[in-house]
Amino acid sequence: AGYMGLCNGERVTINIANGVTQSFSTKELKSDSIVGVLGHECGHYNYSNCNLFQKYQEGILKGIWYPHAPTAETSREKEYLEELKGYFQKKNEIALALVCEAASQIRNLLEDVYVEGRMCRKYPGSIRRGIIQNQRRNGEGIPSLCKQIAMQYEESSIMINLIVQYTLFGEINNWDGYQGKLLDVLEEVKPVVDQVAKDTGESSRFMAANQIILKIW
Repeated sequence: AGYMGLCNGERVTINIANGVTQSFSTKELKSDSIVGVLGHECGHYNYSNCNLFQKYQEGILKGIWYPHAPTAETSREKEYLEELKGYFQKKNEIALALVCEAASQIRNLLEDVYVEGRMCRKYPGSIRRGIIQNQRRNGEGIPSLCKQIAMQYEESSIMINLIVQYTLFGEINNWDGYQGKLLDVLEEVKPVVDQVAKDTGESSRFMAANQIILKIW
C-alpha cells in the first residue's frame, strides 16, 4: 500500500512493507523506520482529533469554513477571499472539492509537524531517531524546485511540495537558484506554519490551513 501508517482515532495501523522503510539497506535502519512510523501514528492517536478533521472536510464540501473563514491581510487577498466566498455561497461543487482537497493536505502537513514535534520532545530516544530518519528520507524524494518546473508540475502541486519541505526541514530544495512568485508566496506562508508548529489548540491548524489556502489561491 502507498501509506506508511494510519490512525483513525481508535486504532493505529502500521504498514511494515511501506516504501520508505523498505528503502533502507539494513535491518537496523528498517527497524528504526518502523519505530518512527509507530511514533508518528501514536502522535496522531494522542494529540489529533480525527472526528474534528472529518467535520472540517465535510463542512468545506457544504460551503462552511471551520472554525471560520480566513482573514484577508492584503488587497490581493481581499479579492481572493471574495472569489472564495462566492464559491462557498453558491456551493460550487467543483471549487469546493478543490478547496477541500488542498486544505486537507495542508492541514495534515501542519498536524504531522505538530504531533511529530511533541513525540520527539516526549520520547527523545528511538522514537525521535526513527521519526527524523523517515523525515529525511521523505524529503530526499522531492525534486528541486527548478526540476519540478521543468517536469511541468502544476503550480499548486509545487506549492504543496514547498510547504512539505518547509514544514519538515525549515528549508526547501532550491540549490539551482529559482527566483519567482512561488518563493514569494512561500515567504507569506512561512509565518503561518511557524506559528502553529507548537500551538496546542485543536482548531489552530484548521485556521492555519484556511489562511494558507487564501494565500496560495
